[in-house]
Amino acid sequence: MLKRKTEKFVKSWRPLIEKEMKLQVDSLNGVSILKEAVSYALFGGGKRVRPLFYLAVLQSIAPRDKGSKVDKLLVDEMLSIACSFEFFHAFTLIQDDLPCMDNDALRRGKASLWKKFGETTALLASNVLLGMSYMSGTNNSFPFSEMLMPDSVIGGQALDLDLEQGIPQERINHMKTAHFFEKIAYAAELEARINWGIDEFDENRFKHLGEFAGKFGAYFQYRDDYFDSKNNLEKSESKKKMQAAIRTQGDLLKKMDLEDSVLGGFASWLINKE
Repeated sequence: MLKRKTEKFVKSWRPLIEKEMKLQVDSLNGVSILKEAVSYALFGGGKRVRPLFYLAVLQSIAPRDKGSKVDKLLVDEMLSIACSFEFFHAFTLIQDDLPCMDNDALRRGKASLWKKFGETTALLASNVLLGMSYMSGTNNSFPFSEMLMPDSVIGGQALDLDLEQGIPQERINHMKTAHFFEKIAYAAELEARINWGIDEFDENRFKHLGEFAGKFGAYFQYRDDYFDSKNNLEKSESKKKMQAAIRTQGDLLKKMDLEDSVLGGFASWLINKE
């Protein structure tokens, strides 16, 4: 039931996300090769999990008399902010693939950006996407500044490259993935308070929102590990961690009275999406 609700939500919002991203890319001026590279990076596949997660959080925590109308209110602003997280994600993927980083020649089954356009163009295009994330984020640009710090997404990438030794993989995963989803949740809560007024929200009701987002991010990482691994023992271990993360997510949603929201079916919707 919850999975179907989430699938309906995704079916409704994903085309709007794609349309908004295309509008923002089409509006770029200046050097054409950078615009072409940005388009290649953004529209070569992708589940749009981060913008969808932002919109799902926003819809789920909206005051009950407004939640059903959220897709009719402030749609342009909501979509712009949602897309900013996809732009930032694309920025990180481009840089992750570079020869000086993970040196990956393939991304989603096709040539990675640096392999297609060269390292220089790829690096510059990633900077464009970072700029787009700030421009699209409007009032919510704070998550990107924080994720660029050494204790967040960028720091996690540094640790993943073994620039510092002895750090548990769980810590690296949290910095690279879970922290991203935590910031998305905080940004959605801030936007909800701005749109509907702080008096509409019980201060204690959503105190577990960041923790929930972090657990979803951890689940997302375990899921990727499950699909990436060729070792049956590793796959089994990742599956156990996924199941534990789903249980914890359910407990946290129940504490916030959100177990029947679209967030309740988000993990089950994602589980088979390679």
